[in-house]
Amino acid sequence: MTRSFLSRAKRLRRRLVRSAARAGADHLRRLLGDLVESVGTDTVLLDRTADEGRRQKAYWNWMAERHLGLLLQHLDVDCVLDVGAHYGEFANVIRGTGWSGRLISFEPQSSCRKELERQAALDPAWSVLPIALSDQEGMVRLALRAASTFTSLNEHRPESMITAVPGIKEMLDVVGYEEIQRRRLDTLLDEVPGPRPERIFLKIDTQGHDEAVITGATGVLHRIVALQLELTQDPLYHSTSNYINVIQTLDRLGFAFNATFPVVKDPRSLAMLEFDGIFVRRQVAPT
Repeated sequence: MTRSFLSRAKRLRRRLVRSAARAGADHLRRLLGDLVESVGTDTVLLDRTADEGRRQKAYWNWMAERHLGLLLQHLDVDCVLDVGAHYGEFANVIRGTGWSGRLISFEPQSSCRKELERQAALDPAWSVLPIALSDQEGMVRLALRAASTFTSLNEHRPESMITAVPGIKEMLDVVGYEEIQRRRLDTLLDEVPGPRPERIFLKIDTQGHDEAVITGATGVLHRIVALQLELTQDPLYHSTSNYINVIQTLDRLGFAFNATFPVVKDPRSLAMLEFDGIFVRRQVAPT
């Protein structure tokens, strides 16, 4: 069987699949009217009673998951560092893509860490460390927020546009304190038991402390093939740069902008206030 025959067969199969998909979509549209929406070659059944903001967020999350799955495979990532792991939301996203490699979660909040440890106990490639990554080392007092997802080593800025989003301001109230350990990634990484990671995907979600984490990773940046962090137009926390300055900083460090996905949207102006940015180290290629 020749290579040209196989190539023609594959092209024919793709045309048949597209044709069947179009026919199926047309049939559904005749039955269901405007509940059916075409997205590229996909067909989506809409719930017209759903909130549009929630719908868009679900689509963005779906696209982010697909992109991450492809990127982890393309870059031949051998370890994901999940910094600010919270309850394991990001860890579950990458596991949902089918990627099964080594995963290390960093989470200093004890209330969140219990759930992380419960999940990691079922996954032999997943470990959890009770540490906050930063640009300094030593013990520090962490202010716990009403919503644990907003807990940060940085003080929040009441004047930020993000606080005007309904419900956000109340989530920032301090409800307690916890003594935690800070470490720099470039002094900690090789102390972690297990194989030495060389092709790292670094995910950072530390609520305004992301740049400090990057500074603390200076000595191991050459082993990081890609990273993800939060970008913002109007920082919610002090000592945090806006998205333009962060992109410029990462560019100087050798990381090129790869993709972005919305996180917080202003319901009045529809502007993206916070969004995840993915960056890939230049001249990095799959092994």
